[in-house]
Amino acid sequence: MANWEQEVSPDKNSAVNLETIMSDYLYRVRRWCKGLYGAYFSRHTIGEFKGVNLTSTPYRFAMPFRALDHMVAQYKEYLYHGRTIRKVRSPKQ
Repeated sequence: MANWEQEVSPDKNSAVNLETIMSDYLYRVRRWCKGLYGAYFSRHTIGEFKGVNLTSTPYRFAMPFRALDHMVAQYKEYLYHGRTIRKVRSPKQ
């Protein structure tokens, strides 16, 4: 990661800058691999790099995140209905 941060400059005048890498290479290749149009990258298309959608991602690595999302939703539902978690006293009290 340190090497990546040293090589990629945020300066637009630099030969290798983050904007060029994202717009001219990564965005286009990602879109073209999906069979989609990908000539222009802008702030309106940044969603392409915003992570995974837990409801529609077929990747196995997303399974623990789906399970965690489900458990958090259940916990919020549990708290919403007025139930509280029972406080357990420490034996040292």
